[in-house]
Amino acid sequence: MDRHFAVTALLTLIAGTHVHGGSGEHRGKQPLGKESAAGPPAASGWRWSLSAGPAYRQFGDVRMQASTLSSPAMIAPLAYSLASGRAQGAGALPIGALDRYADRLYRNGFVFIDDATEASASFLPGTTAYWGYESDGQVQGGSMFYDAGEYATASSGSSVTRNGGDGSADLDGPGFALQLEATRPLCGGWSVGGIFSYLVGKVDASRTLSTLHGSLRLDERAFAVADRYDLFGVVPPAAPYAGTFNHPGTAPLIDNRPTERLLEESAASSQAVAFRNRITQSFDLTLHTFSVGPSVAWTSGRFTLSGSAGVAINIARWEASSREDLFRGSGPDAAKVSSWSHRRDGTDVLPGFFLQGSASCRLSEHWSLAVFGRRDWCDSLSASAGPSGFSVDLDSTTAGGFITYHF
Repeated sequence: MDRHFAVTALLTLIAGTHVHGGSGEHRGKQPLGKESAAGPPAASGWRWSLSAGPAYRQFGDVRMQASTLSSPAMIAPLAYSLASGRAQGAGALPIGALDRYADRLYRNGFVFIDDATEASASFLPGTTAYWGYESDGQVQGGSMFYDAGEYATASSGSSVTRNGGDGSADLDGPGFALQLEATRPLCGGWSVGGIFSYLVGKVDASRTLSTLHGSLRLDERAFAVADRYDLFGVVPPAAPYAGTFNHPGTAPLIDNRPTERLLEESAASSQAVAFRNRITQSFDLTLHTFSVGPSVAWTSGRFTLSGSAGVAINIARWEASSREDLFRGSGPDAAKVSSWSHRRDGTDVLPGFFLQGSASCRLSEHWSLAVFGRRDWCDSLSASAGPSGFSVDLDSTTAGGFITYHF
């Protein structure tokens, strides 16, 4: 009886085990294709991904300020030569001023200072025996006339227009983005994690302007100059005559200073010369942005929406340059008078923070594609090159795409 009971109990246990095992296998089966439609199976623990792709960064404007080194005074000396080729006093002999004693050399004689001219104790101070002349025709009506040659004078006046040198230019260009992300799944398709990203962009801006232009009016007059000396009854020796510094006491004396200086205008000219400047400014910037911050994502099937925010360190490598040219004349025949060039570069480290959002589509277990948009806030940058100043707003908006590999 005991043996019968034991056999009966063993058969009952085997039958129960077979029934439950078959039921469990039936519940474990699913329709074909259900797993692929729902996306990759959920995994516990941290998951890593590495993303890279192109980006386009748009910064705030670069404001440029230009000060000129040019002036109309730089044109005047060169413009004088355009009129008749004579500068002030050119062609005139050293005849000295009317109100001072001097050694005066003329085309047809001389009147020099002798040993008694400037001596207050002399018998007739201010007179000289050290004089001479070449022709009897120089003596007319009790006076001696000397030909001093030609004397030219030049004067100028300018009409100048100055324009403000302030302006701005857009600052945008292509870049590259790299991102490392770690996420940990929660429930309901949500996950949290953190990102570390590197973003680089190279941009530049330039402009050309004129801040100074106008015209310079040149007036030139040429005179034939003659000096007249009153002889006060002195009868000069017959021409040609030349006195000496160490003269005999009987040598005839005349005043060292002319009685009158006669100017007869022989020529006059007037000319207007145009001028302008040209300033070219350029600014080149390469900005490296390293950022880190937390992230949150929501996944439904193959699609994921994510967002992140955090702090950033911006390393700005910049180069600023300025060139100014001053031209005389207008049109293609304008001649360059002066030129100035300045260049500076530097590296600045600027703090900031960012906000980023992205949308991705899973292609396979390891690969996905994504698009992202990002906003960065950063301190502004100031630079200079010679008289030019640059102020750059580094707040930026970035759009780009990623190809992502999931570990």
